[in-house]
Amino acid sequence: MENSPQTWQTYEQVARAVLSDLRLCLNITDVEGYQDLPGNSGTIWRVEGTAIRSADNAFLIVECRRHTTQGLNQESVGGL
Repeated sequence: MENSPQTWQTYEQVARAVLSDLRLCLNITDVEGYQDLPGNSGTIWRVEGTAIRSADNAFLIVECRRHTTQGLNQESVGGL
């Protein structure tokens, strides 16, 4: 039996791969996978990935959500 990734893992891997492929266009110096990031309130947020642009210390958070039967609700969008 072949050990293939779950659908959600594939979406996350593709999102990180696209950012890696666009690194030169976006001046991204690093793309990383799962991370726990501290919020201002002390809450720890788990994100699927991040992209770093060292020139101005900017970063992009990768969040993947799959909705097949309905769109994003207000809570899902607000949570981002």
